[in-house]
Parts: sequence; structure tokens; C-alpha cells
Amino acid sequence: GGNNGAWWGSPAYVAGQVGQAFSFDGASAVVVPHNANLDFGTGDFSGSLWVKTTSPDVFLIEKDIPGVGANDWFVHLTGSGRVRFVIGPGGDPSAVSSVAVNDGQFHHVVWVRQGTTISVYIDGVLRGQGSIPSGADVSSGYRLSIGAEVQDGADILTHRLVGAIDE
Repeated sequence: GGNNGAWWGSPAYVAGQVGQAFSFDGASAVVVPHNANLDFGTGDFSGSLWVKTTSPDVFLIEKDIPGVGANDWFVHLTGSGRVRFVIGPGGDPSAVSSVAVNDGQFHHVVWVRQGTTISVYIDGVLRGQGSIPSGADVSSGYRLSIGAEVQDGADILTHRLVGAIDE
């Protein structure tokens, strides 16, 4: 409720896994202004999306203050195309999938925080797990972005996706 995003760059849509998907051209993102209902605190949470890309080293979704590294979380594709779910400072701790998803096909990506365990599921199969400190807080008070990392201050997009993201 109330978490409507706005396109940065040119809005585009393609056929998705479920209806239409956002189409990212490497120069766009969807940015959702801060809303307290997106600050999960120390509680459990999960999220999911469908992604189709051949890009490595891109952000799928993030609620992160780049360069600060506290109270944040993000889902990123590594240089080898594996899904990495990160909670906390400096990109660690994280859960990294054992399989790559940047093969140009749609893949269902699910990330879960349950207690001190973080997990990544790809196409319904658990593919990576990690541990986080007890009480790790992800209430950043920052906006959420989809399809890129938004650098604070200058509002510059980095780690930009070329591909599609669907609900």
C-alpha cells in the first residue's frame, strides 16, 4: 500500500512471466520513495521477482545507502551472474546462489530473512544460505530502487540492469 515507484529514464515494458514486465535498458530504474512499511527492522521478511537478463554485476532491487553500508539490504547479480542477497554493512553477510541466472531466460528469484538465516531460492529450489548477526536492523529510511543502484547525493545510477523484471 502506497509504495508507488517512478521511472528514472525512459519507461518501457515487455512481455513478462506474468503479464507485462519492466524493461530496463541500462540507463533506467524504478525508484520508490521511502515509506516506513518498507523498513523491516530486525524482523523476518521475504521478497520475490522474475528476472530475465544476460547482464553480470547488476542490482535487481535495493534498499541501500551506497557508501554507508548500514541498515541496508539488496539483491544483486555477481560478476558470474549468481544471485547475492545481502543484509548489513560492506556487502556482508550474504547468501549467494550456487547457480547463475543471467542466461537470457526468466528465473524466479526469492530472498528470505528468517531469524539469523538468509536464503536465496532460484526457480523454487534453495540455492544459497548465509548467517547474519542477531538483531541486524534493516530500517534505513532510504528509498527502494529496482533495476539499478542509486548513488546518494548525485542521484547517479550504477550497476544498471539490461533486461526485464516482473512481479
